Amino acid sequence: MTCVVHRHDSEEDHRRRENQRRGNRELTQTSRRIAGLLYLVVAIFGGFAQGFVYPKVYAAGDAATKAKNFLANFGLVRIGVVADLIQVRSGSLSR
Repeated sequence: MTCVVHRHDSEEDHRRRENQRRGNRELTQTSRRIAGLLYLVVAIFGGFAQGFVYPKVYAAGDAATKAKNFLANFGLVRIGVVADLIQVRSGSLSR
């Protein structure tokens, strides 16, 4: 069995350690807020791409209609791809 000898900290050591703990808590709180914001970005951009862009462009089982929609909505397709890229990047950063 080992004995642990506690040394008495000075007031300054105690204050420094307490400030360090507070800083770690604030960093954790900031990290949580950033992660929450990134998840919100994922939801917004993912919802836009899945709910607005894809239904206007893709036609199930009809390649000719899909190609026609793709060319007619090329700007929208580009925005959808960018939205997907932002969604994927935000999702990977939030983990």
